[in-house]
Amino acid sequence: MYEDAEVALVSLVRARASRSRRPASAILPQGMSGQVTLLGGAIYNLGEIAAELAIHPTTPAALIVDRLIEERGPAGLARLDGDYVIARWSPESRTLFLASCPMGRASLCYAQTVDGIVAASSPSWLLAFPDVDAEPDTDALAMRLAKMESRVGDRTPWRAIRRLQPGQWLEWRRGSVRAGRFWSPEPRTTLRLRRDEDYVEAAREHLDRAVAARCPSGTPVLSLLSAGLDSTAMVAAAARQHDAPVHTLTVRPDPNVPLLEPGPHHFGGEWDRLQPFLARYPQLRPHVRDARQPGLDLEYPGGPLQSRDWPFKRPYQVAWLGLPLTDLMREQGLSVLLSADAGNATMSYTGAYVVADQLKQGRLSAAWDNLVVPDRGWHARPRALWRQGIMPFFPRLQRFQRRLRGQSDYWWQEWSSIREDVALRLQFEEHDVPQWNTGSPDLDRQLELVDRFRNGMAQYAHFTQGQDWSWRDPYADLALVEFCLSLPRDQYRRAGVTRLLARRALADRAPASIYEERRIGLQHSDWYGWMSLRRDWMAAEIDRIEQSTLASSVIDTQKMRAILDAWPATPDEASRFPTSHRLRNGLGDALRVGQFMLMQEGSNA
Repeated sequence: MYEDAEVALVSLVRARASRSRRPASAILPQGMSGQVTLLGGAIYNLGEIAAELAIHPTTPAALIVDRLIEERGPAGLARLDGDYVIARWSPESRTLFLASCPMGRASLCYAQTVDGIVAASSPSWLLAFPDVDAEPDTDALAMRLAKMESRVGDRTPWRAIRRLQPGQWLEWRRGSVRAGRFWSPEPRTTLRLRRDEDYVEAAREHLDRAVAARCPSGTPVLSLLSAGLDSTAMVAAAARQHDAPVHTLTVRPDPNVPLLEPGPHHFGGEWDRLQPFLARYPQLRPHVRDARQPGLDLEYPGGPLQSRDWPFKRPYQVAWLGLPLTDLMREQGLSVLLSADAGNATMSYTGAYVVADQLKQGRLSAAWDNLVVPDRGWHARPRALWRQGIMPFFPRLQRFQRRLRGQSDYWWQEWSSIREDVALRLQFEEHDVPQWNTGSPDLDRQLELVDRFRNGMAQYAHFTQGQDWSWRDPYADLALVEFCLSLPRDQYRRAGVTRLLARRALADRAPASIYEERRIGLQHSDWYGWMSLRRDWMAAEIDRIEQSTLASSVIDTQKMRAILDAWPATPDEASRFPTSHRLRNGLGDALRVGQFMLMQEGSNA
């Protein structure tokens, strides 16, 4: 494994068709191939790659990657596991090659100009070039309002700037561009092991290896820790094998505001629930922090709450975790952070459509026994069969069913503040079509979640790339992802037990109170209290958004005002659907997108 300090940072690359400028190779060392290769981020299996290529393991990372591309072409990048971007310049052919890691943990954007191409880690950096057009792409931001970020593709908030998609390469040569993918999440085969227990052991081995690869030897690390399956499994793996202190951070809701109470599908009090787990690993150094509402002095364009690259989610989602995290990293002098963001799409995937798979295979008895039935009564099991087994085959049937009930065609129409004419123009109904068609509804669903994760990570990669520390997710390990996607579907759900693989893998590493829990943790339960304190400020922001020609062309400010005027009196009322979604998405998300458009327009720069 190579540490970040040993990897050349890709900050900005510019290539021109003209020969009047000195090439980058005049100031940067060339590899054995004669190319100039820049590498940003971290790659965790470079030792393996060096051995395969018969290169000494102490060879600089960029030179190993250079040799890999030279010998195997873009397809060879599928062997790299890490959070990286690559830029490779050929002085002789005047060709620029760009690539971005498969899981989106690092990102690279580019823009073609009259005489060349520029690339950088963040879209806003490219705007520093006067020949990069700064015209906004309001359609991309409109999709953000409807929570369709995974369908944005390579678009950014600016029409001239494109984002290299995860697992994609691009080659620019004298003004012409060609691109392709070097990695796809779709599995080639289904993994078949001899014993059922072998799948669990293999999952543990993959997680242990992924965690070890992301924990530099002798370096203390910090891991985010909740009472859920993913972070506890990750922390347990780190505690069992890392040779330096492992710190953990658990964030509790702000005790100074009214909190939402957990419903039937959620649990609260994560810190208290973690005590038996922490007692099992006394070598851990646990920390707990109370969330605190950020001051209005942090509300400025380009600040920690208002990105210049892509609108953050809701007013306080980033601040809720980000502020305590930043403080602790600085207090302890830590440089590596572990998180479990990709867990729900990989090891702790629910097996949402396994019943549909079993029906398709004619396994009617297994499908009936595998239903999750949250309600009582004679109608509960047939209703569960309809939702879990039949509806996945007809993704547009839900819209028809909602029409029969007199409801809107789509859920987002009940809580989003996107203008209706914009939604009609963008033909959002086309997004009912599934992105994958493997023949397994459940595998299609998991692939969709993986795609949603990697695209979301790519859009917010500027946030993690801009920190003083390296943010790493073992569940985004490429071999682990491929393993999880290759499993038989019943490894994720059996006899009505969801997240089966994660529960079984954690059984010897955590108390039963954690791995047997069917509910999920209620985090950020202080959002209603925080938003209630800022109602006057939000009203003033809506006024500013309404005065913006750009923002008001996409956002329905009248709907935002109606949501604000109908403010719920209690946290219990605020937590009910669709009120909760209207507050957090129809008001909160629209507020952040509107502020972003004000920044684009120069109204608050």
